[in-house]
Amino acid sequence: MKKTLKYLKNLLTQMPKAIAELKKVKTKFQTSINQGASYVEHVRFRDALLSGDGPESGPEEGLWSVAVGVAAQLSIDEGRSVDMDEVLDGPGGGHHG
Repeated sequence: MKKTLKYLKNLLTQMPKAIAELKKVKTKFQTSINQGASYVEHVRFRDALLSGDGPESGPEEGLWSVAVGVAAQLSIDEGRSVDMDEVLDGPGGGHHG
């Protein structure tokens, strides 16, 4: 575990230079920060690892984020409201309609 953390810290200390290089590249994604993790999110993640602080969010928040995205896509695809229980219970479970 220590070896992995040391590797990650070393890798993350190089991130600002890599990010600066990436910023030079013009892409279609530069008009929106909603294309995966943004620069700010990368920097905050890097800082948390380097300082030893814990993450700002955990698995439960991640689960809810993904579940809301799945429900939104299902709603778009099927043109209906989607109950979160339907998504959280898995295929075929929890649908009350």
